[in-house]
Amino acid sequence: MYCTQVYAALLIALPAYRYDGSRSFRAWLYTIILNKWRDFHRRAAAVPAHVPLDGLIPDPMNDPIAEFDEAEYRTVLISRAAALVRADFNPATWRAFWATAVEGRSTAEVASELHLSANAIYLARFRVMAQLRAELAGFLD
Repeated sequence: MYCTQVYAALLIALPAYRYDGSRSFRAWLYTIILNKWRDFHRRAAAVPAHVPLDGLIPDPMNDPIAEFDEAEYRTVLISRAAALVRADFNPATWRAFWATAVEGRSTAEVASELHLSANAIYLARFRVMAQLRAELAGFLD
């Protein structure tokens, strides 16, 4: 880029150049090259550096407040649905569901505690989860 600017300047200046024996052609050529070099670096310094905008403008897809609001909404909605659905099941079924799905306890441990078979625990969890999904259909998309 810099060389093409020098050549263009020489193409413009050479027709107007008149040889003078008291002055050096090399000095004249050096002056043109030096001036183009200075112009090139002035323009390069004037161009602002690329400033990344990451973090300066909030990304609506990655907004921590929106994520917190969504998590809070889901928590309240699921708690309300659980309270409504709980009345539809007997206490043992609800305890089996709650212990395995919410508390994360093992099926064998809950089956032993409630004096039920492991299959009864799986069925209880399945029935409650199906009812919760039906209750929450359309709310948690």
